[in-house]
Amino acid sequence: MADDWDDNNTYTDLPLNYEELEEMENEWADRYQEGGDHYWDVVPPVSTGHLDRFGSGYRLDSVIDAPQRIRQLYEMCQHDRWQTDRAKCFYRQAQAMADYTDDCPEIANFNTFRPTFADMSILQMRSYFTLRTLLRQGRHPEAALSYLQVYTYETLMLIGVESPKEGLAILSDLKEHYGRLYQQMGESLSRWIKDFVVYYGMEDQKERCFALEIASDKTAMALANYTKLSDDTFFIIMEPLQKYKIKEAALYKKHPADTRIVAGRTLKAAATAMERQYQCPFDQLCLGVRRKRYYTMFDNAVFHAGEKKGDEVFEVSPRRKYVHKNGLWIVDVFAEGYHSRVRETISEVLHETDRQLRDALGVKNKIKSRLGDRHLQETIEQVVSDYMKEKAEAARPKIEVDFSKLARIRADADVVRDALLADEEKREVETAEETATINDVEDKEEVKKSQDLQKSEAEPSAPSFFTAEEAHFLQLLMSGADWSAYLRSIHVPAGVMTENINGKMMDELGDIVLDDDGSGPAIIDDYLDDVKAKMA
Repeated sequence: MADDWDDNNTYTDLPLNYEELEEMENEWADRYQEGGDHYWDVVPPVSTGHLDRFGSGYRLDSVIDAPQRIRQLYEMCQHDRWQTDRAKCFYRQAQAMADYTDDCPEIANFNTFRPTFADMSILQMRSYFTLRTLLRQGRHPEAALSYLQVYTYETLMLIGVESPKEGLAILSDLKEHYGRLYQQMGESLSRWIKDFVVYYGMEDQKERCFALEIASDKTAMALANYTKLSDDTFFIIMEPLQKYKIKEAALYKKHPADTRIVAGRTLKAAATAMERQYQCPFDQLCLGVRRKRYYTMFDNAVFHAGEKKGDEVFEVSPRRKYVHKNGLWIVDVFAEGYHSRVRETISEVLHETDRQLRDALGVKNKIKSRLGDRHLQETIEQVVSDYMKEKAEAARPKIEVDFSKLARIRADADVVRDALLADEEKREVETAEETATINDVEDKEEVKKSQDLQKSEAEPSAPSFFTAEEAHFLQLLMSGADWSAYLRSIHVPAGVMTENINGKMMDELGDIVLDDDGSGPAIIDDYLDDVKAKMA
């Protein structure tokens, strides 16, 4: 057969020389039996990559001296090497070693993507279980990222963990102590901790683990009902979401309350205008439309579910929930992200509000307009103008009238008037009162009855403590008679009579005995016996 290759002779395979191969095999066997190191020339003493089953720094004594359970795990990995379900094999291997501990004095290096026991050498297996023993004791040894990832995968599957609550504590501890050292691990744990809470239905932990998501959903719900919010509250919700930071501007530093109210009103006006323009609710313009999408639990982790989960729903908030159905996870959320131009427009509205309100309040450092929408400019101008009118109206002094005291004021005025009128004027007034309305006639009849009562009763002798007028006034109060007519007849205002009596009793009791709640003076019940005693 020709050895040279050409276009007409493309098959050049030659028969093997089996005698030569047998001689080579015998030579290798002789060298191994002699105890020489030539046998190992065909196997590099240092790891060269993923397929080296012995790992870096392999020593034969690490295999010979390895504990029996480590050798068994190694054999399991060899047996499962060609299995297609890598995660399931890892789960079964991890269960077999769930309670194993080790104290290997030497920790081998270990670095691979999505590591499992199948990627470890004997020495690396012992190194991992030594580190895991320390971690389970609450210690935090220096460890390669791949070792920590294997421990995380085991915890996600509750290997060696009594309850999901304990597993969550372990994951949180790993994030706290190793998340900054290994940024990739910290980011992954942030996602996996939330997945862990959902997967194991930990309702009592969602407030803590989904705090940011719940706060965002509450904001979305508020935006959905922005017309019911106060101007100040709407501004507080919207301001952190915008590029233009109006709180850092000179206007807000000098007039924070005015800025919040006016900006809240202009933002509401802009929200209404954008809803009409885009034909979409404002909350969806800001935070995205509602969507359902398939979700991978513990993405990029080596995870196998030990038991099949039934259909279930885990609701984080009314706007965010996870659904497990037919073995698949679906997340029902509002996809984040602003509608095109919405965020920019809202920031321009805040900037224009800042500009116009500066002019209205006389704040220096003028700024130029950025808002290109003429309609919104005019709307902001109207809002600022209306607010300044409200502010001016609120600054005017207010006069308040206590209508409950009008009756008292009228009675005192009548007494003063009667005292000033001459006899002839009195007769004219009396004639005029006789031709007044029916209510006035009834008042005069009451006055006449009071006068008749006065005539029928002997005028009390003046006691030593109260004057005759004061005593008779108190007697009318106690009997419920018309004391006001009596005071008018003696030309003494009710306030003067009350003050005189209270002044005398203050010296005796240290307190007043007459009080006026707006309907006229009355004797305080606690001091009725004291008043009677002074009148005796």
